Amino acid sequence: MAARGKGWLAVALLLAAGAACALWLWSMRGGGSRSEGQKPRGQPASTPRVRVPRLEEIPYELRAQRPPPARGGYVGSARCASCHAEIAAEWATHPMSRSLQPVPSASPVEDYDRHTRFRAAGGREYRVELRDGTVWHYETLFDGAGNVVYEQGYPVRYAIGSGTRGCTYAIDLEGILVESPISWYTARQGWELSPGYLPGHNPRFSRRVPENCLLCHGGLVAARPGRFDQFQEPPLWELTIGCERCHGPGAEHVAAREAGQALSKPDPTIVNPLHLAPRQRESICNHCHLQGKVVVPRYGRSMGDFRPGEVLDDTLTVFVHRQTVREDGLAKAVSHVAQMQLSRCYQQSDGRLGCISCHGGHSKPSEQAKLAYYRQKCLACHAEQDCSAPQAQQAQQGHACTECHMPRLGLFDVAHASQTDHRILRQPSAAPAPVEAPAQLDELVPFAGSEQYLQPWELDRARGIALIGLAREASFPDRRALRQGIQLLEASLRKAPDDLPALHHLGIAYLSLHEPKAAREYLAAALELAPEHERLLAATAHAYRELGARRTALRHARRALQVNPWNAALHLLESELLAELEQWEACRRATLRGLKVDPANTALRILLIEACRAVGRTQEADEQRELLERIQAAALARQPKSARRGNE
Repeated sequence: MAARGKGWLAVALLLAAGAACALWLWSMRGGGSRSEGQKPRGQPASTPRVRVPRLEEIPYELRAQRPPPARGGYVGSARCASCHAEIAAEWATHPMSRSLQPVPSASPVEDYDRHTRFRAAGGREYRVELRDGTVWHYETLFDGAGNVVYEQGYPVRYAIGSGTRGCTYAIDLEGILVESPISWYTARQGWELSPGYLPGHNPRFSRRVPENCLLCHGGLVAARPGRFDQFQEPPLWELTIGCERCHGPGAEHVAAREAGQALSKPDPTIVNPLHLAPRQRESICNHCHLQGKVVVPRYGRSMGDFRPGEVLDDTLTVFVHRQTVREDGLAKAVSHVAQMQLSRCYQQSDGRLGCISCHGGHSKPSEQAKLAYYRQKCLACHAEQDCSAPQAQQAQQGHACTECHMPRLGLFDVAHASQTDHRILRQPSAAPAPVEAPAQLDELVPFAGSEQYLQPWELDRARGIALIGLAREASFPDRRALRQGIQLLEASLRKAPDDLPALHHLGIAYLSLHEPKAAREYLAAALELAPEHERLLAATAHAYRELGARRTALRHARRALQVNPWNAALHLLESELLAELEQWEACRRATLRGLKVDPANTALRILLIEACRAVGRTQEADEQRELLERIQAAALARQPKSARRGNE
């Protein structure tokens, strides 16, 4: 028994070392509990006292003025098609018209009959089932002996992506969309782990599909006001990218037509990108195709507030790397716009060259026609005799300009995919290969000089939010960057004390610096503006926990769980707080609820074992310990020789 106990301890320590939250669990509780309000061990004796300014304290003439609400009046693409049937039919052939579809769609790109399962590292097998008109995605964990440890599956609601490169899938958990770990890759005609799902980082069924993702891949998003990335039913009023994405809300146009009004040309009731100035025209495409490293909505704006005909800088500040292609020749998936702006063609066109110079508004050329199609686009500016390559070489490339000057680039963030090099290099093979810079703000720049359109305080605000976000992405938060971000945002609050994103980022920055008193003040002010914001509630719970006020922390954690019961990290937080309060039976029940959401969560399972011991459930504790050992063995063991790998 002693040897078995030592073996169990070794497994638990290894698990805790591999899971930061488990390690935190043991270190936070130490040898006993603390009373409510007692200062946690290791916390500084005092932390800076902050005072959050109130809106009514700021003289009106010194306040930042909120922009007017974003223009409404959407009517939906079906209404547009009633008059523009020919254009609608043409648009239906474009991949963007299939940007998001229900699963299974009327014409699926996936294969649901063959090779519908594959193995991944850590003893996990994934499979896809089409059953009674519903597609299910499953993850099954096998131990070293090939026995099932657990199986978890969900029905899939949406396919995100046209299928040109592939599709990623969204699961609807009562208005919260999460990504499936299974994706379809068109190039290899098979299923595999979704982009970003790696052996050391497999979020399973926990990665959120944010509103920002749906804004670009979907049509009209039905977000829940005051909630963080939650949606109404249905989550989208219009599924796929439609007419109003580029032409703006159509209600005024429809009303004018129905009233028989005589309209001038260009029609003032609807947006036609062809008639816009370059900045407004390019803003339509840039809203989705300019991904950037950090995107910060302007004060009083959200990602979805941009409307065609406006300048994107009035809604978003986008920070980009100076370079867009790494030294190994791989590019970021959505970097077309930044690449194009590096090209001489763009820089010397005086704004004439843009996305729609080459890409048609409503259709895309077929594979057979695209080389000749894009050649004609090049010849619109370049005389045919300008090509200095020998005729034989030109003939070998089919006289296609893009074959030489816009070759395919592999992607470092999406497997089995590529994109066209939009730098339009004169000699791609001889061109220096720029490196994507590290994610430091002083190595990022606002896109295309957009800082000139911002007031100084708002540029500082955007930089502060970006600094804090980047500093917290690192394995060990950059304390200097956090301090810089705090300084910038605290100054911006003197202009806009009701700035929810600034208050939120100040709260999490102070939390990262282990200054919970300051964090609590900013988070409390933010919660007054958004009392059902899941991340604010969770951060507030952490602040009170660090202050030793566990019962108050528990109330906030449970409020967060009411908003999102599908978040395993919130279940773990509730369970840890109950353990620290020595409410062991409640802790046991909380861990069981969390393990239904995430059966692979080792920190929850370790805590469940401890809770079972504390309440005298020795047999249950032993069963959970054995299950935990099997999970760890599966993670460490090699795959069985008989296991099917990939899509073999």
